[in-house]
Amino acid sequence: MSRGDFLVRELTTVGRDRPQFVIAHIYRPGHTTNSFRYHNLNDREKFAESYIRKSNEAASYLRRIIDHLRDNDPTAILFVFGDHGMWLSRGMQIDEEPTFVIQDRFAVLGGVFPMVLRGEREVPQDDRRVADADG
Repeated sequence: MSRGDFLVRELTTVGRDRPQFVIAHIYRPGHTTNSFRYHNLNDREKFAESYIRKSNEAASYLRRIIDHLRDNDPTAILFVFGDHGMWLSRGMQIDEEPTFVIQDRFAVLGGVFPMVLRGEREVPQDDRRVADADG
């Protein structure tokens, strides 16, 4: 069973009689390994391939979850966030590129669904873009 299928299955068991808080961790797309070195072009190319594949997996899981919430729990709020950057800066000293190193290791991005909570309209399905191997 895929991670997306597992999460959707678990969401179907959440009671609707009162507000609930559900948290899940999906290790996608992940970060570099301890042996990764930024200055090694082969390491960067290999990680980029893995990152694209795993980002697409994560996008697929999120699509399934959003579709489930839209169909079964239209009042739900989904907050998606990362816990830190990709750690592409492994092997770098902070004084080489301080902004890059700090943002890469400590930046946290987040997103909220539905977008109307942010005062924006939802992006139509046909206008969504997911990175793939061709860019």
